[in-house]
Amino acid sequence: MGKAWLSLLIILFVSGLQAQQVQWYAEAPDEVFASGQFEVSFVLTNARGSKLRFPDFNGLEVLAGPNTSNSVSIINGARSSSTSYTLVLRAENQGSMVIGPATIEVEGHIYKTKALTIKVKKGDLSPDTQNGIRAIAKMELSDKKVYVGQQVTARYKLYYNENLAFSDELKHPEFTGFFHKQLGAVNQPVSGMRIGNREYTGMLVDAIALFPQKSGQYAIKPSLFPLRKRSAGEDPFFNPFGNYEDFPIQSNGDDLRVIPLPGIKAEDYIGALGQYSAEVEVKNPRISTDEAVTFYITVTGNGHGQQVEAPRLPMVDGLDIYPAKVAEEQEFVENQQLWHKKTFEYLISASKPGPYVLRPQASFFNPESGKFEPLQFKDIEITVSQGKVREEGGYISSTPVKASPNSFLIAVAGGAGLMLLLFGVSYLCVRKNERSTPIRQRAR
Repeated sequence: MGKAWLSLLIILFVSGLQAQQVQWYAEAPDEVFASGQFEVSFVLTNARGSKLRFPDFNGLEVLAGPNTSNSVSIINGARSSSTSYTLVLRAENQGSMVIGPATIEVEGHIYKTKALTIKVKKGDLSPDTQNGIRAIAKMELSDKKVYVGQQVTARYKLYYNENLAFSDELKHPEFTGFFHKQLGAVNQPVSGMRIGNREYTGMLVDAIALFPQKSGQYAIKPSLFPLRKRSAGEDPFFNPFGNYEDFPIQSNGDDLRVIPLPGIKAEDYIGALGQYSAEVEVKNPRISTDEAVTFYITVTGNGHGQQVEAPRLPMVDGLDIYPAKVAEEQEFVENQQLWHKKTFEYLISASKPGPYVLRPQASFFNPESGKFEPLQFKDIEITVSQGKVREEGGYISSTPVKASPNSFLIAVAGGAGLMLLLFGVSYLCVRKNERSTPIRQRAR
């Protein structure tokens, strides 16, 4: 009977915990331009819902959607999932617009989002064509919840159904609180989309790597796409330069949650956060005690390269290990992510001969597992032979030196010259003494 009660309590506890994890909320920018497009998303986390009901978008025009997307993330070993229902809207008039609550049913419970208030500002955005919207600008984040220092990719896509061009570069927000770098993704085709009976071609026009510097909740603000279109009815033969109509459009914004690294950092943590690997290269594994060995450790990963420090080497009796220095840094883009290679140069000298084995020590933080993990290195093997050793202030070579015939003749000639010099000095001294002695008269 007791076991049955215990099982029932466990089931109730788990059910209550799961219910606490279910969230249903709405996301939209705080401010938009009149006649511009923006997105509103309704997000359900850690549950499967049914009987979804959107609010009445009074004063707003629904241009596309709802489009459904699913995502799964693992943080600290805990799995979470979310489903987003996104619509593309347009506001015609200035002022404050209210998007009412949306409801969804989860296991018999009705969840309701909070109402959203959006400020519609006056903009220089041209109206769309009578047959439908000309283009849609969309920003997508690769993740919605990351650790401090973890890379997030912001991808900017353009969907269009007319012959358009950019009149200027994209105007992005400041990205305050982030280290950021553009990934060079320009005009790469992506999957298109359909709005009503109209097909839109998709193009990736920009991608930016973001590295958050502090924990907190961040709002990634919209970007401006300065588009232009050649005026209709013009003959390009008589007017090759043509007249163009400019109409900037605005992308959506999005929220990003940044959390700190968990617990106590590993002692050998080198500041690497992401997916990492390491390689070792030894230039001269066989040296004498008079020489130094040079080797390199290259760390490769998709974290913030400037924060990565040199892996540590253990102290070994008989070896002098000098501080490592950065020999080379490289950056490259792969799968729309910024990767880097950082090569460290090490210099080691030996005071004792013998074989030595060094095992570098370093760990990185893996955001997928939520743990600090060791970098894998191959052992560094060094063989040291006896070189010159110091004795009583001088050096004695460990290798015997053979005398040559020429060195013998030079030694004999040098000795003979020295003997002649000493004889000459002695003769001059005797003559000097004789001159300085007074002449005595003979006795009579």
